[in-house]
Amino acid sequence: MEGSQSKYVVLSVIALVTWLVSNGRAAAQNRVFVSTSLEGSQASYVSEFSATTGGTVDKFRLTFPAGTLGAGVGLVNLQIGTKPAKTPIVTGIDPLDPNALLLDVPKTVEIARGVQLILELMGLTNPTAGDYQIGIELIGKTGSVLETLTPIPFSIAALAGGGDITAVNAGTGLSGGGTSGDVTLNVNPSLVQNRVAGSCAAGNAVRVVNQDGTVTCESVGDIKGVTAGTGLAGGATSGEATLSVAAGFQLPQKCASGQVAKATEMGVWTCAGDTDTLGALVCAAGQTVKFNGSAWVCNSSQSGFVDNGVGTITDNRTGLMWEKKTGSVGSGIDCSTPWDCADPSNVNNYYKWSDSGSAADGPIFTDFLAKMNCTISQTGVCGAGGHTDWRIPTIAELQTILLAPFPCGPSLCIDPIFGPTWATGYWSSTTDASGPLDAWLVGFQFGHVFDNNKDNNRVVRAVRGGR
Repeated sequence: MEGSQSKYVVLSVIALVTWLVSNGRAAAQNRVFVSTSLEGSQASYVSEFSATTGGTVDKFRLTFPAGTLGAGVGLVNLQIGTKPAKTPIVTGIDPLDPNALLLDVPKTVEIARGVQLILELMGLTNPTAGDYQIGIELIGKTGSVLETLTPIPFSIAALAGGGDITAVNAGTGLSGGGTSGDVTLNVNPSLVQNRVAGSCAAGNAVRVVNQDGTVTCESVGDIKGVTAGTGLAGGATSGEATLSVAAGFQLPQKCASGQVAKATEMGVWTCAGDTDTLGALVCAAGQTVKFNGSAWVCNSSQSGFVDNGVGTITDNRTGLMWEKKTGSVGSGIDCSTPWDCADPSNVNNYYKWSDSGSAADGPIFTDFLAKMNCTISQTGVCGAGGHTDWRIPTIAELQTILLAPFPCGPSLCIDPIFGPTWATGYWSSTTDASGPLDAWLVGFQFGHVFDNNKDNNRVVRAVRGGR
């Protein structure tokens, strides 16, 4: 993540969020889990608590440490008992308190006494290192407070290395140091060389410095000849020696400046223009540079992913081609209004799965896929990589780009070759067999699979091929 938030880690007493969301089992105490996305300044908070009184709830009011809330905060998931809430939730900051978040339930929900609730929020900013707490109130239809929970504590601690050095002193073999400003240390030659008492004659070099300071010498070798091995020509037994690639191992033709050798599908060698400069290509850690016949691309050699250089990623293991997102993770963009999301590959776009409740008629199909496949276009540019057969991946396909082990720690559970990626869940095309109003998603923060109401806004990545 960006800024000072990158130096913090979270200390909390929560089980894996994957287990909580997928199983929905009650816990013995109220608690908070805080996580931080590495892309953008997006923090996710998961609050797990039990209602001791319950009743008909119209709003939830959550009070956070100062500076935690911002314009981009939003509700990802509300789970009551073992199932996600089916009614849409309106999120907004309390006009009477900038540190309080109101979750408005338009149709109200019944909260039974002792039922376990899980609230997953995203788009928050972690405070500085210290001990904090979150307050939670359940509010009825008349505005009266049904229940005020005991504030739930959590801590944020600074990583090691945040101390203040007051002085740098020169030890044995060094000189310099200081107590302010820029400090420089130098090697003291009189002490470093003090132990060596011997020397070697011309044509010899020191091989060992003994404990008493004497040295063991050895003769510096004299190359008598350079012989050309397999695939090489040239060599010499005196003077300067030159080696070259033997004629039988050279390519059958020479290419002009700015061109590279390329073999056609029929095995005929030709020269192709090399318009891409390797110096402009920067690959992520764990990737290698590969020339695909017309351009230099990044290849994730460990996972089998290849960046095609045109906004698409090919998985050589499955044969699937994936959309590569653009931009950088920031505030989410609601694409319920089509003209708000001209570029379907923008990583911050999020869409509903269904407008009618269960059918595949939401903006994810009518706007996102329509723009990916050139059915509609606001900018005149559509069809990532020149393809118009993009679709929403199945839940099985979406899991093939997860990277183990889970949870993934400080980085997301996906190869960086895919470009910017949100930590939260990505839609699949697979409906939950136990409820037609829900569809399955994959979260790349913890590598977990969960279901969610099709009426909710979520991010999506297109795929083509396979099946």
